Amino acid sequence: MPDIYCPKCGEPWDAYELHDVPAINADRGAGVLTYKQAANLFPVYGCGLWVDRFSGGMFKECKAPVVDPDAAEYARAMHEITPHPDEWLM
Repeated sequence: MPDIYCPKCGEPWDAYELHDVPAINADRGAGVLTYKQAANLFPVYGCGLWVDRFSGGMFKECKAPVVDPDAAEYARAMHEITPHPDEWLM
């Protein structure tokens, strides 16, 4: 069940997916971000946290067409209010 939304395009995501965000570290190879690290980056990159994550190890800001402007606006507002994904639920 999607319960958090991309602040850029409004795409729905399951908050649990923040547990599985791949990261590439030059020192240790591939790995996974912690839930807190992913939660801190999601407001900045939105869906880009998952898209193109293997191109040089860099996250890219979501540039997808807006699918739900109301959900994106709500997500941006909630990200400003609280850093806790369980409080971003819509």
